[in-house]
Amino acid sequence: MKFKRIIILTCVVLIITSALMLCACKKDEEGYTLVVPDGAPALAIARVSDEILTDSVVYKLNKKIVPASTVNAEALKSDIAIVPANLASILYNGGNDFKILAVVTNGNLFLMSSQNTKIEGLDALSGKLVYSIGQNSVPDIIFKTLLKNNGINFKVGEKAEEGAVTIKYCADGSEVNSALILAKEKGEQAYGVYAEPDVNKGKSAGLTEAFDIQKLWSEDTDDAFSGYAQAVLIAKSNVCEDSRFVAKLLEEVQANKSRIMQDAQLAEDNIKSIYPQTSLKGNLNSEVIARCNIDCISMKDGRDYYENTLRAVMNINPKLIGGELPDDGFYYIL
Repeated sequence: MKFKRIIILTCVVLIITSALMLCACKKDEEGYTLVVPDGAPALAIARVSDEILTDSVVYKLNKKIVPASTVNAEALKSDIAIVPANLASILYNGGNDFKILAVVTNGNLFLMSSQNTKIEGLDALSGKLVYSIGQNSVPDIIFKTLLKNNGINFKVGEKAEEGAVTIKYCADGSEVNSALILAKEKGEQAYGVYAEPDVNKGKSAGLTEAFDIQKLWSEDTDDAFSGYAQAVLIAKSNVCEDSRFVAKLLEEVQANKSRIMQDAQLAEDNIKSIYPQTSLKGNLNSEVIARCNIDCISMKDGRDYYENTLRAVMNINPKLIGGELPDDGFYYIL
């Protein structure tokens, strides 16, 4: 009997202590604003909590998904943002007060074919027209770098020419799908370089995957991580001063990686609740999410990996990273 009373008393003490600890946590209703571009990067916050709890403060996290074309301007107005890897460098080199916290997507780019014919290597594309997306974006530069590293000439144009890969840019992956599907219907060979989840739509329409660009890149480099640094998480310096908040935020982003795989529909619903017009509507399943390569690689482990992507961009056009690699002040390391 005495033993039972001790157990009950212990439980009561634990409950009271827990309640007091919760009460001791100050509520920060204003919190921080996190801006993310629509598309695959939005998956990196699809199941991140609306509140970030440290040992003393509960921070409200105001998540905002915006069209990819506006993320530069929106990032400048935000506390935290997910942006293309090269844009983060441009912002910092331009004198803006940001630090990089982590790489959150490792590329979701694929080479698709209108015909079910096997090609042995990228050199088979020489003399062919390749539809592509995002001129001067990181994925575009990665594809061009692979061509360059394999001694394959490339040019931008409307019609195929001998001796080079001719790249014709489309507005988005949906437009690439349309071009490849039309070629398939005509019995013609055509290629396209674009991203998930549009690639999955192309597969459903009978297009064939020729190459996983991330695998080709990993085979071509000695990076510690597979793929390339496509999108990164950055934050203003005043946010980074609260190391406990940043640590918990990174924990949430890391946990999100497995959460979105557990329930693709919930991930999609969460994104739609923030941004109803998202391009991810009706496109997600666990396979597609896996091929979007969502991750959370902190700068403690991933600085070299990130910089290797920047070097690839710089070798094509230094202006696309702001002229030079960012200095040590850019990197937030817990």
